[in-house]
Amino acid sequence: MGCGTGILGILCEKIGAVSIDALYIDQCCYENTIENARLNKCMFINTICGDINSIKENNYDIILANINKNIIMNDISIYKDLLNDGGQLIIGGFYVEDIIEINKKAKPLGLELVSKKSKKFMHFHVLYKSLIFSSKPKINPEDDIQQVVQTDREHELVLYNDDVNTFDHVINTLVAVCDHSIMQAQQCAYIIHFSGKCVVKTGSISVLEPQCIKLLEAGLSAEII
Repeated sequence: MGCGTGILGILCEKIGAVSIDALYIDQCCYENTIENARLNKCMFINTICGDINSIKENNYDIILANINKNIIMNDISIYKDLLNDGGQLIIGGFYVEDIIEINKKAKPLGLELVSKKSKKFMHFHVLYKSLIFSSKPKINPEDDIQQVVQTDREHELVLYNDDVNTFDHVINTLVAVCDHSIMQAQQCAYIIHFSGKCVVKTGSISVLEPQCIKLLEAGLSAEII
């Protein structure tokens, strides 16, 4: 939240994150994040121009919110709902004295204050841990074996650059075949153009194979690995 130039999202990918949403309400910051992710050859950053309502259907292990106190106070219950069990909320960008008020709002939600750091008058690192189960559906114990099998069989659908197809054709095909949003498809198209390839979908062979065939039929260069 409040991704700015995208530097934290880029850092997350460089240290191993494979699914990142970077949000900012400002169009210029949104465009800067896309450009900086491209320059740093990032493949897993989904840049969104919008507010917290843009990601209400998602769940996260870590949420970084670099926003002012009023927005944090207003949205902290939503942050809690978006966190997976044991997930971490890291917030910053407010005055030292504000932490008392923020903590009063966070504690009843089941967010435990783990650590905090400050420099002069500003807090730049306040870490909460989610203690209460989120509303995200859980896997039944009897499904554990099946889940392991699915994980072991996960493959990647890779789309390659070529000198024939236009950006519009690639974007429209990804939306139609891979169920991408326009923004996701645009990002993949840029990655393919500048990096030569991009993982556009992950899953089992049975799911990816029909999609790969449709991409090939559309004149694109793709394979499952």
